[in-house]
Amino acid sequence: MSSFSENYDNLKNELNKDQSKLISLLFFGIILGRVYEKFLKIKKSINRRFK
Repeated sequence: MSSFSENYDNLKNELNKDQSKLISLLFFGIILGRVYEKFLKIKKSINRRFK
């Protein structure tokens, strides 16, 4: 468990603010993409029911 905390501290020290913003934007993009896929799937299933 101590090796994890050491690795986390090293990673945190190596990342500057620009890189941490980039990582957060990448995660946000992944989440947004998943929500969009779910929306398209729901939209398609609703259209199939009413045809």
